[in-house]
Amino acid sequence: MSSIGKRKPDDKAIDKRDNKRHKSLDAESSSLDKALVLKIISFLTLEESIRYFSLLSKSMQKIVYEFLTDLTLSYESWSHLENINSRIIKFTSKLTNLKSLTIDGFDEFNDMALNNLLHKNVQSTFAELHIRDCAIVNPRVNHDTLKVLKISTCNNISTIAVQSTSLETFEVFDCDFERAPKLIQCTSLANIKLNRCRKLTDHKLGLILKQFIPNGGYANSQSQGEEANERRTSVQVDPPQTLKKLYLTECEPLSNPVMQSMTLVDLRFINCRSMRNPIITCPMLQNLQLTWCENLENLTLGCDTLKALDLTGTGVNNTAVGAQNSQTSSVRESILSAVKTHYSDQVTVSY
Repeated sequence: MSSIGKRKPDDKAIDKRDNKRHKSLDAESSSLDKALVLKIISFLTLEESIRYFSLLSKSMQKIVYEFLTDLTLSYESWSHLENINSRIIKFTSKLTNLKSLTIDGFDEFNDMALNNLLHKNVQSTFAELHIRDCAIVNPRVNHDTLKVLKISTCNNISTIAVQSTSLETFEVFDCDFERAPKLIQCTSLANIKLNRCRKLTDHKLGLILKQFIPNGGYANSQSQGEEANERRTSVQVDPPQTLKKLYLTECEPLSNPVMQSMTLVDLRFINCRSMRNPIITCPMLQNLQLTWCENLENLTLGCDTLKALDLTGTGVNNTAVGAQNSQTSSVRESILSAVKTHYSDQVTVSY
């Protein structure tokens, strides 16, 4: 008796079906392995993770590299290693999704190491770099995706040149620049924060702002001799019209700065105790803060759109003599009177 309508399964079809099933099982296993590895890594420090890399397969190492996005490298955890700079550069360049990187406390991490690190780390995700307590002296930062650059407690730094069309925030803390930072073609730069820069003079601050003033910018410059006799060679460029916020905190040398900007909307001087007679000409400025500038004597403003003025702790060490009845009034009261006369109720003053 012959069977009709029933055929023996084709061997090739069976093999194809089995292969598909195996691939599905492999994918599930791989997914479980990846989840397990990432769970383990989440409980380890970075240095512990690196130490155990050798126990992982290359595919699992790749997973770890993809997992690390925000990274802080501290000297204490790497001090026992040789060729630290090359190790840092090699390791970070493998982090395919790196977003934020902090290099902290490496005495050997110098200008060349920083240049090589930026050259190797070209990930499209790399957006924030913080160099803290390292040996940089005259670094050049040139990068296409960097949005935030922070330099802090680098005691040997003389100046810095930054060239980046993507940079939005430039922040310096506790660095004594011998020459003003050069911000070259930073066409997206909107925020500058300078904290405890004890050699930031009126002249250096003016050179920083000059890079954002039409007909005042430069692409390259050199300085020789004393600051007062500085000789500069420059190539004129169209400056970026992007700077919106400038914050200066505990920059003691500032005394009589001349502030000129066509774009600033928020300007803050905080604990600048040597400040005496600032001249501020910023037609777009809306918020001005002069807090605990204890020796302030006078304030000259040319800010048509000003809305808020904070004078907390300002001028408390000085007094101005009033013309009428030889009575004395505080510098702050004198400034308040001038602001009231010029701006009427346009400006909200706090003190």
